[in-house]
Amino acid sequence: MHAANGLKRHSSFSPFRLAISAIAIGTILSAAASARAGIIGVSGGMQQIAAPGSVVTGELESDASIFVFAERSGFTLPQIVNVSISQPGTSPGPSGRNLSPATIPAGTQINTYYIHYDKIGTGQARSATGSITFDEEILGLIIGGAGLLGTNALIGLPSTAYPPGQDHQSTELGDGSSVTLSADRRTVSVTLRVTCCADNIRVITAASPGAAQTASTTITNGGDGPGIMPSFNCDTSSHIDCGGMGTRFCGAFGGNIAAVLPAGMGAQFIAGRSLRRRRTTAGQRE
Repeated sequence: MHAANGLKRHSSFSPFRLAISAIAIGTILSAAASARAGIIGVSGGMQQIAAPGSVVTGELESDASIFVFAERSGFTLPQIVNVSISQPGTSPGPSGRNLSPATIPAGTQINTYYIHYDKIGTGQARSATGSITFDEEILGLIIGGAGLLGTNALIGLPSTAYPPGQDHQSTELGDGSSVTLSADRRTVSVTLRVTCCADNIRVITAASPGAAQTASTTITNGGDGPGIMPSFNCDTSSHIDCGGMGTRFCGAFGGNIAAVLPAGMGAQFIAGRSLRRRRTTAGQRE
C-alpha cells in the first residue's frame, strides 16, 4: 500500500503536468517582466513601486527612499510637450542651471515615469541619492512646477493624485539638489534635498526606437524650461524679434533651432539646417 501510495504521489508529477506548470510560470514571469520592461535597474536610494494613489506632499513620505513608478506606456502624444532637460549632463552646472529645454512633437510615442521624494514630516531638511536605468532612450525630463502641473492630466495617471500647485511639484536645483542625464541617455541620477515640499521629476522615454529620432530639440542659452522659456519654430519668412530678454533670429529656413549665438542675453539662432548646407544649396542653384 505504501508503494502504491508512493507511486500515486510520484505520478502526479507527470511530464505533461510539469510542462503545463512550466508554461504557466513562464507566462506569469513574462507578463511581470513586460510590465516593468522599461526600468531595468535602480540603485542607491531609488525604489521602484507600483503607481500610488497619491503623490501629494505628505502622502508618500520617506527620508531614505526616492520613489519611481511607471505612468503612461506606449502613449501617442496628441500635442507637443516641453521638457526641461534633453541633453546629457548635470544640472545645475558650474555656471548655472544648465538646462537644455526641448520640444517633443505631437505624434511621438512615449512612455512616462514619475520620480518622487518627500521627507517625513516638516522638520529639518533631508536628502537622498539614487539612480534609475531604462532600456529605452530618454527624450527628456520635466522638473519645473509649471511643466509638471501642465502635463499631469496629459501624460500622468488618472488614478494618481498629483500636487495641485506648482510650488509643491518642482525640483529646485541647487542647494543640494542635482539631476544628471547619462551620456547614453539611459540613466537618470539624482540627489534630492527637500525642506518643506516634495521634489518631483517626470521622465519621458521613447516607446520605440524611431520615436527618439523624431523629437525636435530647442536649444536655448540659459533657458528656464517649460512655462518660463517657450520653444520656438521658424516660420517661412525672415524676421527679427528684439522683444523680451533676448534676441531671436529666424531665417527663411523652416524647422527648429540648430545652434546658439554667444552674444546677448540668451540670444538664439533658430534654423532647421546649418548655414553651411544652405550656402551649398544656394551655390548649386546658381
